[in-house]
Amino acid sequence: DIAYILRGCDILHSFEDSAGRVVVGPRHPLEAALIVQARVGSVQAETSIITRLVSSIRPALGDSDENDEMDFAIELLRAVGHQGPERARFAAFYLQLSAALKGIRENRGIRNPRLMLQEANLQREWVVWMSRTGQRPQEAGEVLATAQVVLQDAMDLLKDSRRQRSLRKFVATELLSALGTEIVNSISQGATFEEVTRKFERFRQALHVARAMDFTEYSPVDVLVWTTVAMVESGRFDETKRIEAIADVLDAMETVDTDLLDSSNLELFHTRMMQLAPLLGDSKLSDAAFEALQALGSTAGYYVRAREIGGPSRGVPQVDEALASRYRDAWDYLDSHRPQIAHDPRCLNLLFDYWWLTKTRRPLFRDERTVVRLEENEWLY
Repeated sequence: DIAYILRGCDILHSFEDSAGRVVVGPRHPLEAALIVQARVGSVQAETSIITRLVSSIRPALGDSDENDEMDFAIELLRAVGHQGPERARFAAFYLQLSAALKGIRENRGIRNPRLMLQEANLQREWVVWMSRTGQRPQEAGEVLATAQVVLQDAMDLLKDSRRQRSLRKFVATELLSALGTEIVNSISQGATFEEVTRKFERFRQALHVARAMDFTEYSPVDVLVWTTVAMVESGRFDETKRIEAIADVLDAMETVDTDLLDSSNLELFHTRMMQLAPLLGDSKLSDAAFEALQALGSTAGYYVRAREIGGPSRGVPQVDEALASRYRDAWDYLDSHRPQIAHDPRCLNLLFDYWWLTKTRRPLFRDERTVVRLEENEWLY
């Protein structure tokens, strides 16, 4: 039997898991990688083997939509995917791998949201890789459109599943990323202003859906930043829409609690802030732009001007007298325009932040078991 054969093979180890199944693995991952590269010979051949393995997945039995084969396939695809150690070797073949997942979905009826997430992610990351290597394939737009359809189908499958809320959140973020990548690709392909603007409106709708699922999740904010930077740098916004977009990004970044980010996301957060810096330096609001925003019924001008006065309201370790004075001036400015900003959550959040920092000299929710010295009428503010 298989167990007897494996006992005579010293490069493979086998053991029984908690369910009594025989699990086979290499003696050492590096040794396994060297043997595979020596015997298989090329990344094309490795991709072909992975494709055959994925195409052989059998559907789950009973009420479950998962099985060991699906788990193995997803783990394998992640290992060669954009966050895996083998990305540089396999990125050019992501479209071939996604085609294998498409085949089992369309031809064999295996419509598993986790596999569909991997399929769409491989498609999007193929477009990203092609762009980073200076290539602009004509089919990129079609590939991204297909990824969006797959992700929307996955969202529909997960719509009534409370057990898989976390997976639905990942699918929503991937859909947002696909829309953002489509915008960047359209800009590079010279799409018209109307076309890019229409796609950006779809992107904004998807952003609201993704953030509503988990407001503390950083990934949707990150996608918003790099998509908006691409739009602004391309010159596709007029002055009023540029200010509106910058206000949205600033508001989103203000809501990120950096204390909750892991090291990789924290590094990414600061990288995005550096990318935003040139845009923020150019976002000083002229009187003409402010009046144009008011004429359009937009309150973004109040937000940007308050930020010009007070600066960032989050991530400040200590509030000294000079900073408190800036916060007080910004708070006074927003408070004096309370009727105009009454229905703008961006401005109201900023107003409260500035008020809180002025009164307490410490960031909101920064410390635990701390007495906040506010008067009774201030607690009713």
